[in-house]
Amino acid sequence: MNLQKSIFLLLFIALAGIVQARHIIGGYATYSHISGTTYQVKMEMYRDCNGGGAVFDDNAFVGVFYRPSPSTSYSLVQQLAPRLSFVDDVNLNKEPCIDYPADTCVEFGIYEFNVDLPERTGDYVVSYQRCCRNNGVVNIVYPPCGVGSTFYVEITQKARELRNNGPEFVEFPPVVICSDFRFEYDHSAVDVDGDLFTYEFCAPKSGGGFGGSNEGFNCGGANGPTGVRPNPPTPPPYQDVDFEAAFSATQPIPGNPPLRINSATGEITGFPDVNGLYAVGVCINEFRDGELIGRYIRDFQFYITDCEATVEAGVRGAVIDQNGDLVVRQCGQRRVFLDNTSAERNNIFTYRWTTEIENEVFEYSDWDLTLEYPEYGSYPVTLLLNEGEVCADTVGIRLDLLPGVNADFETEVDSCRIAPVVFKSTSQSEADYNLTHLWDFGEGTTGQSEEINHLFSEPGNYEVSLTVTDRNNCQDTRVKQVAYYPTPVDVAISPNIIRGCVPQRVFFDNLTDLVNEDYQIIWDFGDGNIDTALSPYHIYEVPGTYSVSVDITSPIGCNISRTFTRLLTVNPSPVADFDYSPKTLDRFQRKVQFENLSRNYSSLRWDFGRGETIYRENPVFSFADTGLYIVSLIATNEFNCLDTAQVMIDIYPSIRHFLPNAFTPNQDGSNDNYGAQGVFGGIQDYSLQVFDRYGQKIFESNSPLRQWDGINQNNGKQALSGSYLVRVKFLDGRGKRYEDKSLVTLYR
Repeated sequence: MNLQKSIFLLLFIALAGIVQARHIIGGYATYSHISGTTYQVKMEMYRDCNGGGAVFDDNAFVGVFYRPSPSTSYSLVQQLAPRLSFVDDVNLNKEPCIDYPADTCVEFGIYEFNVDLPERTGDYVVSYQRCCRNNGVVNIVYPPCGVGSTFYVEITQKARELRNNGPEFVEFPPVVICSDFRFEYDHSAVDVDGDLFTYEFCAPKSGGGFGGSNEGFNCGGANGPTGVRPNPPTPPPYQDVDFEAAFSATQPIPGNPPLRINSATGEITGFPDVNGLYAVGVCINEFRDGELIGRYIRDFQFYITDCEATVEAGVRGAVIDQNGDLVVRQCGQRRVFLDNTSAERNNIFTYRWTTEIENEVFEYSDWDLTLEYPEYGSYPVTLLLNEGEVCADTVGIRLDLLPGVNADFETEVDSCRIAPVVFKSTSQSEADYNLTHLWDFGEGTTGQSEEINHLFSEPGNYEVSLTVTDRNNCQDTRVKQVAYYPTPVDVAISPNIIRGCVPQRVFFDNLTDLVNEDYQIIWDFGDGNIDTALSPYHIYEVPGTYSVSVDITSPIGCNISRTFTRLLTVNPSPVADFDYSPKTLDRFQRKVQFENLSRNYSSLRWDFGRGETIYRENPVFSFADTGLYIVSLIATNEFNCLDTAQVMIDIYPSIRHFLPNAFTPNQDGSNDNYGAQGVFGGIQDYSLQVFDRYGQKIFESNSPLRQWDGINQNNGKQALSGSYLVRVKFLDGRGKRYEDKSLVTLYR
């Protein structure tokens, strides 16, 4: 049997008979979104069913609290009384060698109910308070009116916006933890929304008291804030339990090292070394896209106690044979190493080996056993652990020492010819020569003859293995590297083009059988250039007809070569070139004269960037609008070789803008309004401002079409005759900024 360090149960611990227990030993709350503003809240509680306390309430007094913002207080908005949905005993799964307290009993109950949370700014808290915790918990302070528990869940505004669902825990904490043993427990939770969780120890929450019970004479009524069943519960924030001086929320259980929780995984580890009952809180922080959307607390108790260790004796390699015997087999060696794999080592205090050789019993006290037997045969071996103790164990094996077998082979291969390789076994056996052979040729094929021929599918270095087995099922394997690099029968290549124009890029596809990157290959392209790639690219820069040679040498020195005479022809190409004028162009100058400067061509084609095409030598072209145009000249020669010259031409979206120096706003229909004159296509961020001689702005326009009629915008009166400062700012169609200042004279 395996060492049992802890007994895994559901959630929380309280053990009757060790302390006079009340009934509450833990719980937690979570929620799930149903639809709209409806959420299902789940509250799970645990009680000591032998502690003399009350049973679970048939109805829980639940309060729903709301606050508009973190700076305001929570107020009660709903009172609920959900019925107990489910109750059952926790199965303790008692194991041998564990010293359990007498009459241990744990019961769990679930309250599950729906709650409507209207959409509005702010947060909700759903809570339930119940007294009392076990008074034997050693790490918290007990006030005169007792200390109970608050089980609550906060459903924040952000969580409601996301239609969030709360966490569900993967495993339940152990009821019993063995003192002086390493403790490991997965306290992680899962979430249907895939949110990120972080974990930390935190303080459990208190709530309620002895009020209304025979112990609470001065603690108020049963439904008051310090009563056994506060109704309604007190509003958040809830008070942490007070820890005794030697403990804290982050160090709730002593140990060496003390219990710690991994913030990323929720794994709790430690080495508790002081017996007792301890209250522990674990908080989960829920994040989505880096934002905290919820915080949950799981409140439970650990019981640390002494445990009787369980051990299991074992020897590595021992198997059960067809007769049901536990056997360790070894071939070819009489010197034996027996690896003691017994568990758990920390609980194994004594160990002893025995074996019998020629009717004489030998004993050894080493953890692992190394022995050399005088001859091959079968020998009994026994391993005894913790003799005379409660957690003792023994394993007996039969040690079968058998003659060995040695695998080996040799090869015959014609190095430079495509032919099968001959493989011959030279294996030997100390028992007999009735061997079976299994060949593995390293390319997915096998064989079973003592001598076998094999033709490899491709050249390469192959790891070939031979495994031989004798009548005792003893095996041995020999592995060798076999080099197979034959010379191909012929050289075959295929260029992707056999007629082209300089500069011509050609891909030479090497189609030669069996050749790969392991071979040395030298290409001669006929223009003074060479390459060593398996299938190279090459650029021909000079016109001509070229022969190509290929020389191939295998890694073991086998060679073949071939010349492909007049394999491809590369023709000369024309040279496209042109100029244009004028160089500065805008919306007012869009006509361009193009001049062809090409050489060695037979035909031309102009492309002006918007689908317009011309075939003349020196065309004149007017661009339809402002913008950037790519003008291309494609020259073609008698070999149908092409060359293209390109220039980007910019027709700039210029703006013409000027300010008059006088106007007469006398309503005679002539020169009554003042504003910018010119061409404004594409103008942006336009601003015209008029200032009087005191620097006061009396008119402003954001469009060149809106002009000043001589009225002071500040008071609605006619401006007086005189000079005024005008300031203009704008961006042209390319975002270039212009600014101008001028004086205008107003005549009345």
